[in-house]
Amino acid sequence: MEENENNYIIHKIRNDYNYIVYRNENNGRVYYKIRLEQETVDGQKIIGYVQVRFAGDVDIPNKTKIKINKAIENFYFNKNDVRHYTPIFYYQINDFEVVDSDAIQNYNEAVANSDADELPF
Repeated sequence: MEENENNYIIHKIRNDYNYIVYRNENNGRVYYKIRLEQETVDGQKIIGYVQVRFAGDVDIPNKTKIKINKAIENFYFNKNDVRHYTPIFYYQINDFEVVDSDAIQNYNEAVANSDADELPF
């Protein structure tokens, strides 16, 4: 999707803003989300979180700051019962830059220095 004069790549995702990626692991799968903020016409700030997926094989530590260069909005269907499906929207991030490289460095050092016997799982 092309950029426009307002620096938006896609709805609510800005290419001139740094986002914090939140990482969650559940049942052996890794999930990521980012925080979105929007201001209403009366000045009230609305905060929400949206699921994101990354193209390729990436492993991003929790609370890493990134700048999103290219992304698309996508969805999948979550089956509620036999006849009803709910669309779950997420952003597929195809190109990004790590802004806070200290988080990556600290994560890699912690993994390298950890003893397998000390891990809680």
